[in-house]
Amino acid sequence: MPDKRLTKLDHDHRCLSLIDGAQALGQVKVDLQEIGCDAYFSSPHKWLLAPPGNGMFYIRREQQDRFWTTLCSQDWDDHKDGMYRFVQYGTGNRSLLAGFDAALDFHFRLGPGRVYNRMRSLADRLRRGLQQVPLARISSPVNPELAGAVVVHRVEGVPAAKLEGQLWTEKWIRVRSQGDELGVRQSCQIYNNEAEIDSTLEVVRELASHT
Repeated sequence: MPDKRLTKLDHDHRCLSLIDGAQALGQVKVDLQEIGCDAYFSSPHKWLLAPPGNGMFYIRREQQDRFWTTLCSQDWDDHKDGMYRFVQYGTGNRSLLAGFDAALDFHFRLGPGRVYNRMRSLADRLRRGLQQVPLARISSPVNPELAGAVVVHRVEGVPAAKLEGQLWTEKWIRVRSQGDELGVRQSCQIYNNEAEIDSTLEVVRELASHT
């Protein structure tokens, strides 16, 4: 999404700008200073491949006093130490943080540009193939400025659950139903390959031919 433009729109209307970046971190470049948002949070287990249970939360320093913590541990109301009061939840899990560090190291060893290009090439391959199937529909953006590595697609007249099930039972490809109106959500990660994209299109063509 055009987060910088949306942030400006928020600020023009005297609103705080809070961004859900769950699908961005590890997939595309995120520059919080350039975006200018007031708060940003993300789920590093998705595209960064960090252990589940990790999280990332940012609040611009001059806006931190406007946010309340939902935690009620010691120092919950400490406004002197920046974000400290937002992480007062008792015993921390050092193994999770070590896994997060390892995931970041892996991401930067590969190179964020290479990661993005790999994901994008697989997603573009899927989008191009779907556009060649008459009954296939893409629910997610196809505009290059908005399209990412997530492709939501469906087959006209085919329940999303059937498409989800057939991709799994026939090709061992895991997607998630988003309801019949949208279809299934397919994420193209760096560990996926062209053969899996082509297998997806094979199932889509098969379903479309019987509808």
